[in-house]
Amino acid sequence: MKEIMYNSGTKGRFGYLGPVEGQLNLDYFIGVDELKLYLLKKFHNRKLTFKDLQHESLMDTYYITKHFRKAIKELFNEKKIDLEEQGPRGGINNGTIINFQKRYLDLTREWTSR
Repeated sequence: MKEIMYNSGTKGRFGYLGPVEGQLNLDYFIGVDELKLYLLKKFHNRKLTFKDLQHESLMDTYYITKHFRKAIKELFNEKKIDLEEQGPRGGINNGTIINFQKRYLDLTREWTSR
């Protein structure tokens, strides 16, 4: 539902009732960079499928599937995560395994493998 309303252009007029903390308003989309940091912190040292990542994140964020895909692709291109079982053309599907098992050194974006 969140994706349908986001794509329909109801920006600022549609509220999504999310977790107990209150109502998520789709008008507050910040950007993929914020999502990337959120994913790196939330899933640090974990390995999970794209579908599981979304299920654990959708209620806590304003983002929709296309934002998650973009963030994951960027993190992979930046060599901050590893991907397994991508689609035939390198796409990210529900079964793609995302490996966040890399060590984050500090907020200046220094990274190293474990």
